[in-house]
Amino acid sequence: LFNSGIGRSDFDKSDTEALRQNIVNGLLSLPPETLVFPGHGRETTIGKEKTGNPFI
Repeated sequence: LFNSGIGRSDFDKSDTEALRQNIVNGLLSLPPETLVFPGHGRETTIGKEKTGNPFI
């Protein structure tokens, strides 16, 4: 999960829908104030991504 993104899924054997579902069913079940520190880019919160991430 990234700030306003979910990461690349254009590699061989990648599955965009599986990636999205894992984020929705896993990470987005955390409390909205949970901080997210992606491997690169700005930090964010679960709440911000739930309401503003166009890929979810």
